Amino acid sequence: MTVTVHGTDPLSRAGIVRHLRDQPGVQLVDGPADGREGLVDGSGPPAPEPPATVAVAVLLAGRFDELAGAELRRLVRGGSRRVVVIADELPENDLMTVLEYGVRAVLWRHQATRKRLLRAVQRTAREDGDLTPERIRTLLARGERTRRECVRPDCGRRGRP
Repeated sequence: MTVTVHGTDPLSRAGIVRHLRDQPGVQLVDGPADGREGLVDGSGPPAPEPPATVAVAVLLAGRFDELAGAELRRLVRGGSRRVVVIADELPENDLMTVLEYGVRAVLWRHQATRKRLLRAVQRTAREDGDLTPERIRTLLARGERTRRECVRPDCGRRGRP
């Protein structure tokens, strides 16, 4: 699988690259501003990618702000890339937005160890999910609130005369 790392903080990007660099089955590529991709280590253009290769993008976002949202939309456009998000904070509404875009793995930055990061990338490549128990509890609580609200007689008619 090929993996690209995206984010505005060069030190954090370098740390993620260092964690993934020598992992078996992971080919790191870098997407410079001109849109061409080359190997992260600067050894030249990547070998042509076989059609069966899965592309995974790791998006580093301190907070899920407007800039991170625009980058996520760019990464998922076309559906050819699967995305892992690493965030400092991700409130419930932002978590729901990220998941609506098809992100299947979300990690807290302080929990992004080599092992957890690799597991998230591998699971994302296989189209499995990788969410922390805390994130799953958040989703379940949100689903329960939605279910309780929708058993009311006025469910689905809010704002309608």
